[in-house]
Amino acid sequence: MTKKAHHGMIEWPIGRTTMPNGSKFANELMFGVKGQLIPDEYTESDIRHMEKSYLKRLWGNCERLPRSEARFEQAWRQASGPKSNINE
Repeated sequence: MTKKAHHGMIEWPIGRTTMPNGSKFANELMFGVKGQLIPDEYTESDIRHMEKSYLKRLWGNCERLPRSEARFEQAWRQASGPKSNINE
């Protein structure tokens, strides 16, 4: 049985060896709207489309990103690994 770590609304096996998909900014947009980091299955095209769409969606909602910032940073650190210092 594999142990799981929760990141937002999705589960990844503990000991994940890949880095989060997309930039930190793109993941923050995804987290602000969906409450999860970008899934591994997303292509670069999917990420660009999501960034454009979610940026428009969040533009007038000045409360949403600040309210999810702490949870996003925790999920980002966990997904990036303990020794990683990924900013973009």
